[in-house]
Amino acid sequence: MPYNEYFPIDTIGASIATPSRFTDSSHSQLLALIRGDDSTSHMDIPKHVPANTTPTKKIDTATYLQYSTAEGSVPLRTFIKDFAMNFQHQGLIPYDSPEIILTCGNTDGFYKASQLVLDGHRGDKMLVEQFSYMTATQSVIPFNIEVVPVTVDSEGINTNGAGSITDVLENWDTLRRGKRPSVLYTVPTGQNPTGGTLSLERRKEVYAVCQKYDVIIIEDDPYWYLQYSNVGKGLSGHEFLSSLVPSYITIDIDGRVMRLDTFSKTAGKCHLENAL
Repeated sequence: MPYNEYFPIDTIGASIATPSRFTDSSHSQLLALIRGDDSTSHMDIPKHVPANTTPTKKIDTATYLQYSTAEGSVPLRTFIKDFAMNFQHQGLIPYDSPEIILTCGNTDGFYKASQLVLDGHRGDKMLVEQFSYMTATQSVIPFNIEVVPVTVDSEGINTNGAGSITDVLENWDTLRRGKRPSVLYTVPTGQNPTGGTLSLERRKEVYAVCQKYDVIIIEDDPYWYLQYSNVGKGLSGHEFLSSLVPSYITIDIDGRVMRLDTFSKTAGKCHLENAL
């Protein structure tokens, strides 16, 4: 390992917005940002922390600028796992230890997930919504992965009728088309580009079909927090989260859901709330 005393960065400092900043008007937010008042908190990351610091709390530049594991920072993964299981998904994830891997964003996460479960040399195929996120579909085509569309309505994936996920899988012609699709890529909330959000009932139907035909679900869900309805209006914290349509991962009893999530859309959420 490189000797950390030769690292050129000793400490890293940052000023961070506190929740109070986003309770005032846009004008007040701007003033708070300029003045640096209570709406901003400052933190410093030192070069070293005490040697007896537990791995899940070890945040220093000697560690963060060093080579790390493929999964990513231990303290950050520990925080995200606790956040996802106990706050975001309200303790509803049916198994105890989902694996967390840090990526450079959902597109990078999808690339890694697709490389793990899809192989063009085996003739693997991927189901997608009839209108789907272009970057995801285009990223698998060079690896000889056939993209198979299923029909959608105002919510999202159809489970019944011509062209639905049930129809495609049930009537798949293996002699003519080869292997049946083994992976479903879906954006279930605020679908890009249709904007549809799949209800919990429909998610359960889709999941049941995927169980029947042993299909892995890659759930690309960057817009999960951007659900707005009369049910969630005026609520905050756990109440607001409980009013949102749950993730596929909360109904996953087989370990067949690979969820892609991100913190990058939170700023958009704040701006949208203000606009509303």
